[in-house]
Amino acid sequence: LVHAMPIEGSYFDLGFHIPGLKHSDVAGLDILSHILGGGESSRLEQVVQEKKGLATSVYAAAFTPKDPCLFFIGGHLPEASTEKGLEAIGVEIRRLQEEGVTLQELERTKASIKSSAIYEKETVEGVAKKLSFFEGHAGDYRFEERYYEQLEQVSAEKVQALARQYLQFDNLSAAFCIP
Repeated sequence: LVHAMPIEGSYFDLGFHIPGLKHSDVAGLDILSHILGGGESSRLEQVVQEKKGLATSVYAAAFTPKDPCLFFIGGHLPEASTEKGLEAIGVEIRRLQEEGVTLQELERTKASIKSSAIYEKETVEGVAKKLSFFEGHAGDYRFEERYYEQLEQVSAEKVQALARQYLQFDNLSAAFCIP
C-alpha cells in the first residue's frame, strides 16, 4: 500500500508475518526485534539512523497478540534518502541473517526485556494489566512464567535462524506514506 500525502519525508511500515503469542518462536522474535530496532543501541538505530543518517527514526517490534500477526520494521526517512534508507535496512536484515548476533547483544537484550517486565509490575494496576493480558491472549494468566523460561533458552543461533525464517521479503506486507 502506498499513499501520497503532503508530508516531508516518507513514513513506512514493513510487516513480516509471524505466529501468535503462544508459539514457541515468540520469545526469540522479541529478542530479534530488540536487537534489530528496539532502542538506541539497536542495529538499525546505530547504522541506518546514526552512522549513515538515512532515517530520522527507525524501529522494530514483534506484535504478537493471540492470533498470528506481524514483525514490524518502520520509521521515517527523509525524502532525499528514502530509497537508500530502505536499502540500508535490507542490508542490516541480511547481515543479521548471515552473521547472526553477538552474545553481548543477546545478553543485553534478555536483561532489557526482563527489566521491562519488572517495571511494568511496580503497581497493582501494572500487575492486573499483565495478568489480564496473558489470561485474555494466552488463556492462562501464568503464561508469562513460561515466556521467560523460553526467553532464557533462546540462543544466538536461534535468533539468526528466526531472522532467516521470518524476515523474508516474500513474507512481507508494506505500507508507505510518501510526499
